[in-house]
Parts: sequence; structure tokens; C-alpha cells
Amino acid sequence: MILKKNLAFVCFDIEYCKKIGKKFADFLDMLFVDIREMLEYNMINDAMKQNVGEEYYNKKEQATIKEISGYDNALVTVDGSIFIRGNNHKLLAENCTVVYLKITQKMFEKSNKVSSISTRPTFAFDVENKLCKQLSDLTIDILEKEQDFEIIKNSLSKFLCV
Repeated sequence: MILKKNLAFVCFDIEYCKKIGKKFADFLDMLFVDIREMLEYNMINDAMKQNVGEEYYNKKEQATIKEISGYDNALVTVDGSIFIRGNNHKLLAENCTVVYLKITQKMFEKSNKVSSISTRPTFAFDVENKLCKQLSDLTIDILEKEQDFEIIKNSLSKFLCV
């Protein structure tokens, strides 16, 4: 596998994904971009979604994701639910090696309870988890512990034959 010009970390615990993504971006000397933050910066949030409708919201979301995936040397973090919506996964896959950082259902439930932005029901985890695994270039089981950085680094090295 050849590394594309960007990396995308997909995870259902977006706060943890951002934390490990920033650390990895620093390590690899890459630009760090969180898609949800960019969407909010571009005023694409749930309030806008209610005002303008789902179709318009999705088009703006896809345009933002397409723009971000066109960056050079960026590490992008994206919430799993955004990744699997519409053709967002295809837009990211054009220029990103997509790495799914898989958490356990227990970790998902915990992040869902503490996150003010997460509203996904727990039963959706199984379906979304399966989709993320299928649509990603690489899936890495993580523990949300300090050793995750090394686990991800080693898995990427093996995957990319570095």
C-alpha cells in the first residue's frame, strides 16, 4: 500500500481521536485538521441543518470534506457518523489513507455519555462500526490508553511497509 498525500483517522470517540490525531500530526510533521471543527467554522452545524434542510446541509458538508481532502500533508480526524454519511468516505479516500481507530462498544457508550456533540443511539454502534471497517484502508483496535500511539505507529508501519 502506498501512503496517499493525507491521513484520515476515523473514530467514534472524536475527542480521543482529536487528541491522538494531534499527537500523530506533530510526530509526522503534518497539518492537523478536525472535520467537525471545520464544519462548525464554516457554520455547518445542527442549527443550520434545521434551518436549511438536510439536503443543503449534506451538500455543504461534502464540499467542506472535499476541500479538506485536497490539502497536502494533512492528518484529518473525522467522526465515524460523518465518515459513513453519503459519499463522504469516497471524498476522503481520494487523497487520504483512511485509518479506522476502532473502540469497544463500552468505550462508545462512555464517550456518548460525556460528549455534548454525540447523539447517536448505542444500537447504531454495531452497524456504523461494520461500515467504518469496510470503508477504511486499515482498522486498528485502540484502548484509549497511552500505548495507543505505539500501536497505531506500528500498525501503520506494517500496513505501509515502511
